[in-house]
Amino acid sequence: MVRWNDADALEAILERHADQIALVMMEPIMLNYGCCPPRPGYIESVRALCDKYDVLLCFDEVFTGFRVALGGAQELYGVTPDLAVLAKAMAGGLPISALVGRKDVLQVLRDDTVLVGGTFNSFPLAVAAAVTNIDMLSRDNGIVYRRIDKWQEQLTNGLRRIGERHGHTVFTQGPRGVFHLNFMDCEAAYTPQDFADADWEKLDRFNRLLLEERVIIGGGSRFVVTDGLNQQDIDDTLSRADQAMRRL
Repeated sequence: MVRWNDADALEAILERHADQIALVMMEPIMLNYGCCPPRPGYIESVRALCDKYDVLLCFDEVFTGFRVALGGAQELYGVTPDLAVLAKAMAGGLPISALVGRKDVLQVLRDDTVLVGGTFNSFPLAVAAAVTNIDMLSRDNGIVYRRIDKWQEQLTNGLRRIGERHGHTVFTQGPRGVFHLNFMDCEAAYTPQDFADADWEKLDRFNRLLLEERVIIGGGSRFVVTDGLNQQDIDDTLSRADQAMRRL
């Protein structure tokens, strides 16, 4: 395990153990804890270090793929890994996954040097859904993504205003399609350590109050924003969040 957003820590490990390391695998955005973004230059440094030490770089784009951009986080940041893994967001929720990457790396699967199997291999329904979903996401120069941006901006701005009205400092951060909410005064949190001053007890109470108001969010206070929402959904969510914040 290597500390997130710490290129020096990665270099120290590669310098000592590169001959025993085949691959560095990472989320390009730390969505499983606080939706922490990469620091400016971090992703580029990881790419350069993997090249320097002849180690493959793999992005875990299970969550970011087709969510933050049609081309995932690698499109968003302009950094291409050697391999990437994608999952059901590709097919609008149907069971599917994909391993994509450099032709020379994937050749070992083509010539059976490495054997690979899967329960849903050649599952036509999921493949058809993926093709259709990607086509839908591509339409009208990404209008789906612009709608998601609209809903997310209304939610994050609304939640912060609601918090201020009830005397709570609300912090939100996250890329397109997902954001984390917490109670602290901070511009951005790049690592788990940056949440040291967050009021986690208050967050736990707020999440339970949200659930009582019939608003269900992901683990770690993670809101997921999709194109399945409409204006009524956003207004209703903010109204229920207002009740939870008042009770808090």
